[in-house]
Amino acid sequence: MKPLNVRRHYPQPLKKMKKIDIQEYTEINPHLFHEFQELMKENFTCLEKGLNTASITLSNHILEKLLKVSIIYKLGLGLSDAEFSRINLEYDGTNLYNNIEKLRSLELINEAEENVLKEYIREVIRNGFSHAESEKILKDVNPIIPAMNFKGEPVEMSRHRYRFISQLQIQSLVEKFAPIYYRYIFILMHELEDRISPDTIHMRNKTKK
Repeated sequence: MKPLNVRRHYPQPLKKMKKIDIQEYTEINPHLFHEFQELMKENFTCLEKGLNTASITLSNHILEKLLKVSIIYKLGLGLSDAEFSRINLEYDGTNLYNNIEKLRSLELINEAEENVLKEYIREVIRNGFSHAESEKILKDVNPIIPAMNFKGEPVEMSRHRYRFISQLQIQSLVEKFAPIYYRYIFILMHELEDRISPDTIHMRNKTKK
């Protein structure tokens, strides 16, 4: 199985992230996952316009859909219409955790990729943003920030007391994180497509020529 190289494409913790250029990830030309083409273009538009939280929300949606569709195609390709429809309906309502485990059992992801999906993307990113759990998102960020009081004296302020600090810290993170998440999904999408149907590799290379 070709590794996704999660250490390179999904650095941790969040506070150590660096900005990346996503221009090389604009060519969205799936040969199996056609339904994601417009969603990824919409996501890229969010990034271009600086709508980083919107991009992360859309990335979460794309990720959940991608894992389900990967399972459906892996199990359903080559079967009759009736069998494909049965598999499609069976996995359409499954949850993220179970889908990650299913992908692993189908050998569509390796152990390192499974761990990143379960422990980081699902727990911190998907649950953190979807459920508005600031402390999950900011778990690696110091809650205390230096400030000045009205007398000009240095003081410390905690996001646990002043909630606006949480939002300021999250905004600082998402500016860097949103394009990294987009890139991660872009790469994961192509990797899964190639692992499900190796013929897509040749089709993609042919398209580039």
